[in-house]
Amino acid sequence: MDLTLLIHQIKDTLPVHEFVSFSKEELEKTDIKSLENIEVTGEISRNAIEEIECDLLVKGTMKLRDAISNEIVPYSFSFEIKENIEDFIEKNENMLAFKRLLWENIVLEIPIRYTTVNNYDDYQGDGWRLISEEDVVKENRPFEVLLNQEEE
Repeated sequence: MDLTLLIHQIKDTLPVHEFVSFSKEELEKTDIKSLENIEVTGEISRNAIEEIECDLLVKGTMKLRDAISNEIVPYSFSFEIKENIEDFIEKNENMLAFKRLLWENIVLEIPIRYTTVNNYDDYQGDGWRLISEEDVVKENRPFEVLLNQEEE
């Protein structure tokens, strides 16, 4: 993104409305399987001390591997970027490294675990079954027997 008009103080703000996609090669060493049509809206401006900052809203959907079913599932996200972006400007070219700015913020949105599974009964085998967090609390109470004995 060219910031020449902003840097030379010809304009006070630059509006932003972009759609950005990341290629498979860019996502290769991440948990994200697909990241396409990320919508970015907002503006880039100079603040009172002549630093360039952005106020952007980023919305999109990344495709991740489900933590339980191992299927590829969509994960919607939305976040704001309100920060000084001087570090992302190529000084000699007056260009904003827009994708790098987005990537550094998108990485923070990747969940550690994500699942769309609601029915845990489908995930069981010989001597094991998947249980919900609520079931862990109900079933894993080894000291409940001792508590009941003390009350008697």
